[in-house]
Amino acid sequence: MHTHRRLVVVLSPLVAAGLVLAVPATSTGRSPGARSGSAHGWVTVSGKNVDSSLTVPSIARFGHAYEVVWQARTGAATEAIQGRRLTSSGKTSGGVVTVVGAWPSLRGDPTILGYAGQHLVAFAGAQNSGPYTTGAEFYTTSASGTVWTLSTGSLSAANGADQDTGNAVTNDGGTLIAGMAEANGVRYHAGISASNPAPGTDPLTSTTGNSSYTPGLGLDRSTSRVWALWFSNDGAGGHDGVWAQPVRPALGSLIHAPGSSAKGGTTARGVAQDLSAASRVGGGVYTAYVTPASRSVDVWKVGAAKPLATLKDLKGPSNVTVTAAPKGRIWVFWRDNDGWRATRSNRTATRFGAVVKLRPPSGMQVGFGVAGDGSRGPLEAVGMVATSSGQTRVVAQRVRPHLSVHRSPKSVKPGGSFTVTVTDAGDAVIGAHVHFAGKTYKTGRKGSVKIKIARSTGRGKRAVTVTATGYAKATVTVKVS
Repeated sequence: MHTHRRLVVVLSPLVAAGLVLAVPATSTGRSPGARSGSAHGWVTVSGKNVDSSLTVPSIARFGHAYEVVWQARTGAATEAIQGRRLTSSGKTSGGVVTVVGAWPSLRGDPTILGYAGQHLVAFAGAQNSGPYTTGAEFYTTSASGTVWTLSTGSLSAANGADQDTGNAVTNDGGTLIAGMAEANGVRYHAGISASNPAPGTDPLTSTTGNSSYTPGLGLDRSTSRVWALWFSNDGAGGHDGVWAQPVRPALGSLIHAPGSSAKGGTTARGVAQDLSAASRVGGGVYTAYVTPASRSVDVWKVGAAKPLATLKDLKGPSNVTVTAAPKGRIWVFWRDNDGWRATRSNRTATRFGAVVKLRPPSGMQVGFGVAGDGSRGPLEAVGMVATSSGQTRVVAQRVRPHLSVHRSPKSVKPGGSFTVTVTDAGDAVIGAHVHFAGKTYKTGRKGSVKIKIARSTGRGKRAVTVTATGYAKATVTVKVS
């Protein structure tokens, strides 16, 4: 049985520039081997009462800082949405705050985003009495992320948002679009309503004839179209897998995501939480999903005839998120049985760099949901961990993958020379500092620099270390023979 969850990537405009690290993928579009990241770079964001059975965290950037929200268990029969601020350097700031408090039922997948100068969290749930029993999509706002005000209005006319099939929210140029998986498709609503629920009937996407779960919504900046995505896996009619359809400004054609189900239209994995619908700078909506055999992750530009990349992972990938980065790049971040993995694309989003593996903090195991924000360049990665005492916590880490460093030839005689080329997912890195034998060189416009070896240099392997602003240090060796 599929577990219904959601995570929605924030699609607010990207205003910061930055660079992150990657290395070129192979010509087949498959990712190169994973490189180890840090197990010690995680910071604990939450308290000890995270609801491990339901929650998927959400993250958004506000200025140079970030906010993370998640669902917590506050009593034997009550749940809350909590949040905490991360600084521009990825460290926690202040304590845990209550975003929505003490409800008997919450759906575990709040979404935080910026709207009309406010911090807004959209969520679904129900109270036992009062105005919040309608099953609509609700929201709460804050000027700074510290004190939150629950609205009496709603984000939907449909009354099934409190059911555990997933909800999604995005910002369509100043209009909030909310969607919920329902009736073998996605019901969607435009705008904020003062009524609860909103009047009328929300429109419905085309239906696939089988159940729908884990929706996503994303804006294509180049066409102004909003795409709805959802996942099906109940085997009805051979229509399993990931589905997509434009819903604004008009309903478009229904499309099945290539490779998201096995031949015959059955056996599909999805992403175990709401599908990402990342609004890439420069255009396009991008998502990713686990392939049917659970041995790789396909990255798809929504609407394309085939995935743009297949990221191999034999450790059982599950939760996946995609987030936009500056200059047209995108990040893909996912969880598997060993920890987390992340990779970033080139500027045209046609090629990916090295997959960097992140290990859980010492003494902890990898938990359920993932979230990420790459809008400043590096990835602010958010995950969940389980402690040895059975507690679940939300953790975060800034991810900086490795540069790709190529040296040619790899073996050089004393008095000879070799060339170092530095790239980021195939893009040349200009101005990288290359350190060799006590001297520092700088790469030129093609990302390359030629280094001459002194005749007095002894034989053996010699380290070549590369550094660049915004990148992790990378080291390779050259053999002096």
